[in-house]
Formats: sequence, structure tokens, C-alpha cells
Amino acid sequence: MRQFTEDRRKLKELNLMKATTAVLLFVLFVAPQAMAQETLQQTALVKKGRVKMWTGIALVGMGAFVLVPTATSGEDSSWSAPGAALVITGGSLIWFGYRDQHKALGPSTTFGVVVGKKTSFHLRHVW
Repeated sequence: MRQFTEDRRKLKELNLMKATTAVLLFVLFVAPQAMAQETLQQTALVKKGRVKMWTGIALVGMGAFVLVPTATSGEDSSWSAPGAALVITGGSLIWFGYRDQHKALGPSTTFGVVVGKKTSFHLRHVW
């Protein structure tokens, strides 16, 4: 009878270990995918950043188109100031668009637990 009780206890421990392992695997592999889904605000901010970046690229191109002939002609032209303003404005828009996209995709906090010969806990926050 004692052997039967001991085998039953070992079986319960084994089932508990299997259940704990299954729950940990589920949490580690399925939950991060659900957390990684973008919200509507994040999607809108990424799109807003992309529009800013493309507008900035167009402004830098127009500014360069205006600046190059005035710089190579050797004459003092009234077009150099507006061309420089277009390049600076375009660069600023590219920077702010990049910041919007970065803000949408971050900040994020991830964590993990490793169970095995060594047990460890991992926490990471990205801004």
C-alpha cells in the first residue's frame, strides 16, 4: 500500500511539473505575440511619421534643386536663402517623422523567466 501511495504522489508531482511547464511555455511564446500587436494610435503615429518623412525628403530635394544652381553660378542670388530654408525645414521634418515612428514602436517593456539548471528573471525597458 505504501508503494502505491508513493507512486501516486510521484505521478501527481510529475503532472504538476508538466502543467507548470505548459503554462510557462504558453505565457512565454503566446503572450508576447498578443502584446506585440499595434494599437490604432500606434498605427496612426507610424503613418503620421511616414508622411512627415516623405514630405521632408521632398523639401530637401526641392531645396537642393534650388541651391545647386545658385551655388555654382558664382553670383549672389536671392534664391539661396529660400533654398537653405527648404533644406533645413525638410531635414527637421525627416527628424520629427523618425521620432514619431520611434515613439509609436517604443517604449516597450519585456520580461522573461528561465527555468532549468539555473532560474533567472529578465526585465527590459526600451524607450
